[in-house]
Amino acid sequence: MVEKDHQEQKNVSYGAKVVDFKQLSKNVSSAKSTILESSAAMISAGIGALYWWTVVGLIGATGTAGLAAYQIYSASNSAKADMKEAYNLLK
Repeated sequence: MVEKDHQEQKNVSYGAKVVDFKQLSKNVSSAKSTILESSAAMISAGIGALYWWTVVGLIGATGTAGLAAYQIYSASNSAKADMKEAYNLLK
């Protein structure tokens, strides 16, 4: 009986980790979409090359390019944090 209860607790813990992992992967996918959409917005705003220094340099700018740069930066940081958390779930 004790063995069965321990196994059930282990399964519940594992199931919760799977649910958390799936949510984190959805968050990363959403961030990727935001980064792609914002990159397209920056290109259509006239930014010819997208490098990390271009994005960081435009964060304080006004207009479409500034907003898109902030969205890329924010989504990138969120995705990185979510990937780290998902990795830690697998340890």
